[in-house]
Amino acid sequence: MTEYVTKEAFEKFKAEDFAQVRQDLTVLTVKVDTLTTEVAALPTTSDVKVLIHEAFKEARGTAISLGVMIAVITGTIIAILSFVFSVYVGH
Repeated sequence: MTEYVTKEAFEKFKAEDFAQVRQDLTVLTVKVDTLTTEVAALPTTSDVKVLIHEAFKEARGTAISLGVMIAVITGTIIAILSFVFSVYVGH
């Protein structure tokens, strides 16, 4: 047996039963839009490669500077020890 409903009853059914679905869909749409914006802001592979290259270049420069500083300090210590030994041996 077929049952018929009025248009008003169907509209009321849609409004009540689909209200939560409509709200969830709106929230989901906002979340997807936000996620799309966040994903667009992520660095690309080429950006990451540039960052890694710059980090290695800076680390290499720091290592060279540190090596030069160690060499200067070592040279200074050797010069001081040589002077101290020459003064000590000279007396």
